[in-house]
Amino acid sequence: MAYLSSSMEEAKQKLRQINNIPIVLAVDEYSERLSFIEGVTTDFPLAGGFAEETALTTAARLLRRLHDASASFVSHYNVRRMSWMLPTLEQVELICHGDFAPYNCAFKHNEVVGIFDFDTCHPAPRIWDLAYSVYCWSPLKSNAQECCAKTLDEQLHRAEYFVMPMVPPMLNARHCLNILVKD
Repeated sequence: MAYLSSSMEEAKQKLRQINNIPIVLAVDEYSERLSFIEGVTTDFPLAGGFAEETALTTAARLLRRLHDASASFVSHYNVRRMSWMLPTLEQVELICHGDFAPYNCAFKHNEVVGIFDFDTCHPAPRIWDLAYSVYCWSPLKSNAQECCAKTLDEQLHRAEYFVMPMVPPMLNARHCLNILVKD
């Protein structure tokens, strides 16, 4: 049974402007009913179109749009006083998805076209979601059976490819990855 909070539902309604998340149709004490996002989903290991660089860049662009849209929610509401499944993490910049991974996205062909499962969304810094997303989409795993990238160099290339659409043009994606690794 999913944990439902009014904060999460209010945030999802405000984030509808990105058009790639389900619309909440009904909520009761135990469940929620959502609109359908057309597409397919996957789990690890990533293979075929799910593992292509187009999937990485479309996922990163969609996450960036989600982050940019949620920043305005944070600036208009006292999110620290709202109820979330996960704790608020300082410095609050936006509402993180909390579990932005291939298994929580809808794909058409090799492009990410939707995001679902917002149960773990919470106020936090952008870097928190970015770090977890890089871990899931690269994927940075030691179990070769769960990886589409078999070597560390391949994983780092995929991580860099994921980060590129997320960072401002004046920054270098490799530099941002170095910051993630050092911090």
